Amino acid sequence: MTIRALQEHLNARMLPYVVLAIATGLVAGAPSATWVRAHQGGMSHLTTMAVFLIIYPMMVKLRLEALLQAGKNVKGLLLATAFNFLWAPIVGLALARVFLPDH
Repeated sequence: MTIRALQEHLNARMLPYVVLAIATGLVAGAPSATWVRAHQGGMSHLTTMAVFLIIYPMMVKLRLEALLQAGKNVKGLLLATAFNFLWAPIVGLALARVFLPDH
């Protein structure tokens, strides 16, 4: 099964999978309800991150085949990583020093 076929399958049968996931979560979570209540703050953060990771790709209409194809472009990935984690912070720091000299 290709990625595209899998994505189409999941999109066509979203409701049954969601209901199954909710039921599985309730059955799996019921025995550990006391532990979850004791760690409610951390569980809240994990839930928020999980919901973001599930919903965000749908909001930006992320295509899985395009993501896999982009992963094969090593030069592009290295360039984007260098820009995001080297160039942008250096430029940001320089601009902060110019426009916010007292901070």
